[in-house]
Amino acid sequence: MQHLLWGKVVLVLVAVVAVLQVVHLILLSRLEARHHHHLDDTNDHLALLNSEAETSFSALVRSLHQGRVLDSSGEYQIVPNLALAARQLHGKTTTNSTPDIALVTQCSFNHLHHLIPLAQRWQGPISVSVFAEDQEVNDALRSIATLRNCYSTVRVNVSFHLVSPLSAGGRGGLYSAPPASLFRCDLAFTSGLQRRNYDFFNYATKNRLFGEALRDDKTVWVVPAFEVRETVAPPRTKTELLKLMDKGDLRPFYIELCWKCQVHTDYDTWQKEPPSPGISPLFEVLWKDPWEPFYIARNSVPFYDERFKQYGFNRISQVCELHVAGYKFSVLNNAFLVHKGLKTAGSFHSDKDLDQERNRVLFRHFKLELREKYPESSRRCY
Repeated sequence: MQHLLWGKVVLVLVAVVAVLQVVHLILLSRLEARHHHHLDDTNDHLALLNSEAETSFSALVRSLHQGRVLDSSGEYQIVPNLALAARQLHGKTTTNSTPDIALVTQCSFNHLHHLIPLAQRWQGPISVSVFAEDQEVNDALRSIATLRNCYSTVRVNVSFHLVSPLSAGGRGGLYSAPPASLFRCDLAFTSGLQRRNYDFFNYATKNRLFGEALRDDKTVWVVPAFEVRETVAPPRTKTELLKLMDKGDLRPFYIELCWKCQVHTDYDTWQKEPPSPGISPLFEVLWKDPWEPFYIARNSVPFYDERFKQYGFNRISQVCELHVAGYKFSVLNNAFLVHKGLKTAGSFHSDKDLDQERNRVLFRHFKLELREKYPESSRRCY
């Protein structure tokens, strides 16, 4: 009797195992079907992205050939508006009726990836001039196409302009689209970040800086600059910045290389001012040689002199002219810029000293020209 009972138990267990195996096989089959369906959807999505990137690349090549002009020296070709931000194409551009604040910058094409976090933080109009050597133009166009295709914040807000040696213009037949695999989107954006120029925009609106009455006001608003260790995430607020300074992970920009170029920002006074909501002027600084502040300004300020190339006296030339032209420098209380990585003497190219000496001679001539350009000004760049 006991043997019969154990036999029934074994039969029941065998039946249960068989049923579980069938259920397992069914679930595996469904999972595999879902996986194949997901792969098909992913492949279709990637194919669409690659197709859009190739279309974007072709459009950039057309812009290159149709829109290039010579710079003032005749040595470089410039393609203004190589690729306009979608906000401009859809009528959301900065005009007199719709004032805004644009971030203007430049880089060599191998630093274009920094636009991703920059566009993510700023989330407003950005204008970037990209420099590429003759043999780099194709890669630069590919990089721009990829950024515009993979990151909506870049596509919507960033306008690209290209600068390259004149010789690059004669190689139109070499600008062929790279393989689709080179247009891959490997990174993801996090969303929900607040636009970083809102605070100053609110200040400008409240104080009617966009109005006609202050159109000729000669003020630029200085943004203190810092540099942070490469391994440390840049701060998002002044409170975070001050904590990083206390830890030794962040310091004033150029403190090791050219402290006299930044010291007049008066970092000590700026740091002592407690963080507060919004942005407003904290104090004014009379320009002194060789101060090179970063600043927010109207688009009517004197243009940068394109004769200054490479390293040395390039930014100071424009700031010097602002001073001679009668501009005031007003330091903002809670605004700041952060350079990723600490600047050291070994971080410059080998011809830095030659560039600096050449531009030093040019700067002497430039200061003499300013006397003629602003004969009624008593200000000088020394």
